[in-house]
Amino acid sequence: MSSDIRDLFNLQETPISKPVARIKPKTFTEKKPDSITRELYSLLGENTPPIAILQNKFKTRPKLRQKAVAWVWSSFVNGARKDGHLFSHWIRAEDKEYRFEKLNKKVNIITYSNEEYALNLTALDWSREETDYLFSLCREYDLRFVVIADRYDYKGTQRTMEDIKDRYYTVVRKVLMARTPIAMMTPTQTEELNQLYYNKEREIARKKHLASLAMRTPAEIAEEEALFIESQRIEAYGKKMAQERKELLRLLEAPIPTGSIAKYTSSQGLGILANNILNADKSRKRKIHENNSSQALYGLTNLHKDAIFKKIKKLSSREESIYGVSWHEKLHAGIYLRSTRLNMTKPTIATKIATILTELGLATRLTMPTTRTCAKFEQLQRSIEILLDAKKHLDRLEQEHRVAEARVQENPINDSETKVQEPLNDNLKFQKRLRKKYPNERATHVLSIDTLRREVDPETGVLRTERLIVCRQSAPLWILKFVGGNGDSYVREVSEVDPRSGHETLTMRSANLTFSHIVSVEETVVYRPAPHDPLRKTLFEQEATFQATASFTRFVSAKMEEWSVRRFSTNAKTGREGFEGVLANMAESVFRTEQTRPETPYH
Repeated sequence: MSSDIRDLFNLQETPISKPVARIKPKTFTEKKPDSITRELYSLLGENTPPIAILQNKFKTRPKLRQKAVAWVWSSFVNGARKDGHLFSHWIRAEDKEYRFEKLNKKVNIITYSNEEYALNLTALDWSREETDYLFSLCREYDLRFVVIADRYDYKGTQRTMEDIKDRYYTVVRKVLMARTPIAMMTPTQTEELNQLYYNKEREIARKKHLASLAMRTPAEIAEEEALFIESQRIEAYGKKMAQERKELLRLLEAPIPTGSIAKYTSSQGLGILANNILNADKSRKRKIHENNSSQALYGLTNLHKDAIFKKIKKLSSREESIYGVSWHEKLHAGIYLRSTRLNMTKPTIATKIATILTELGLATRLTMPTTRTCAKFEQLQRSIEILLDAKKHLDRLEQEHRVAEARVQENPINDSETKVQEPLNDNLKFQKRLRKKYPNERATHVLSIDTLRREVDPETGVLRTERLIVCRQSAPLWILKFVGGNGDSYVREVSEVDPRSGHETLTMRSANLTFSHIVSVEETVVYRPAPHDPLRKTLFEQEATFQATASFTRFVSAKMEEWSVRRFSTNAKTGREGFEGVLANMAESVFRTEQTRPETPYH
């Protein structure tokens, strides 16, 4: 059949192509070792070595085709020296100049004339000759003030590095301002003038602070680290509470659906729903078109971009406040009162906040609810809420204190164990007077005193006593009402009696344990003999610091600190009068004892 068709169309016969046989790749199989089983050998896989095996061979010699550099012994004169001394060294043949001569840079020290010094540079504690001497050292040592302070020796005058820096920068600033007034200075000159400002008192305080940090004991460092960790924990807890409160407010502000789905069950309701969806799609497409038109600007050339954006200026924060430009995180539809958008609190907390605001003399509603006043009012509300949240921490701390106090009562401190074998000279007299300070008729608020620890330093003889004082609470009623706590407050007192000759002092340091996370109070009292009459008179020094440590606003913190200062001033006077009464009673009792003691005959 096929041959007939080929004859009909005059086609030549072609041999039928045979299928080409595929050549299978040869696989090389390794012979299994005789000393290993077939199962274990199949687990080895391709048996690839764990590291690359390199063949040991000799290190090839580098092929250096370039010509060796010629070095010559040459003499030279250092341009930085003025004596013209001749030196010699090996250098390359092509080097002609001393390569390190270009690194000779001198600091440009300003100079002043006699007229400038007489008009602007005169000082009470610096003479013209000493000022010239200082500037000569600055030129010689290139303003290396450490070296200048070490080499400074002008007629036996003692100058610290701070004095030298203060005099130098003061002279330079006055000379520059006299030659070019500040109003006529260029921005570069103004920046250079600002760099020449030196605060001597701040530098001295900084070095003292660094010295105090360097002198810390390991116990103080460990205490600071513990306080830092505790502050981080409190801060993290505050952030967590704020985030949870923000999330709760966001859920409360979400719109609540008022309608039902029953109206969409009929055909007419489905038609209305379809029209609403269609309109929503059209508005979304319109927004997409607007975004595309704004993105089309990116395809313009730089020339067109400059022409379009030439009049666009980014306002600074000061200009935004002047022109009233503000950026809102969330825009609300329609017209509304700004006071209605304030964050609403719970009814119970709102009542407490209103009471605290009334106590502070602030209105519960804003008279002029501007953007700033609303923001400050919300910040004040958050601070008061943080104050209320601090009650949880206070309850936990008071519970820990009650547990520790119960342990102390179960295991009382035996005074006989704390006694020392050696005599304490006048330490016992000081401690006896100190123990009899409370109670007295002036300090009726002290309820009890417990001695926690008493020890004597065997090297210095300093007697250290740690006591816990329980007093009636004197905090305002609104703080006790909202923060919590009972009417008792706890104070930790540490007293040190130094009997060494020339160092006779009695130092008492006390700090509040109650509400310390809100307001910290630290008091230091020092008794020492008067230098002019040590047998009959005693010097009394008293110092106290107050700090509102909670996250309050500046106004609330200032109010609390002001109230604490007034309260302390009243109590300090009462405490001094009470202690003087105790001393007078002791002196009277000693006088009566001396009168009733029988006389001892002399032999």
